[in-house]
Amino acid sequence: MTSAKSVNFFVTPTAAALLVGSGSALARDNQAGEAGRHRAANAMRATQPHTRTTERQRTENGHTRADPWRSADGKAATRDAVGTSDRNARTRTRTVDYTTFDDREGSRSDVIQRTDDRYTRDTARTLPNGEMHTRAVDVSCDKEARKCIQQVEVGQPKEE
Repeated sequence: MTSAKSVNFFVTPTAAALLVGSGSALARDNQAGEAGRHRAANAMRATQPHTRTTERQRTENGHTRADPWRSADGKAATRDAVGTSDRNARTRTRTVDYTTFDDREGSRSDVIQRTDDRYTRDTARTLPNGEMHTRAVDVSCDKEARKCIQQVEVGQPKEE
């Protein structure tokens, strides 16, 4: 078992402001780097004029969401998502179907199952080029040891 120790030191208000400011700047730079990485895939769409309307609806056991996009030149893309929950079975499902601006289609489905020691998640994706990807995650935790183990299995891409 470890014991906590405290250290007293003197910091001037100017030094404290510099320390706090540099920490938040580093955090902001890190977030910008993460966001930039994800935005790169959508850079073309993000820089072109477009409109998007999001429609969300709660259902008895989940939700639906529709996101149609329309570009300035009249091309359309869509994303339709459905999420459901079954409390008795301790299961959540998510299904997303989408079309791109060039009329290619793709989909993704997740099944998340609550287990006694955490959860499992099975994901299947079909990309617009026809490749199919699978991923299985099993997370188990030992509360007494204060330790969790995550096992991930990724399937090899398959052509339809």
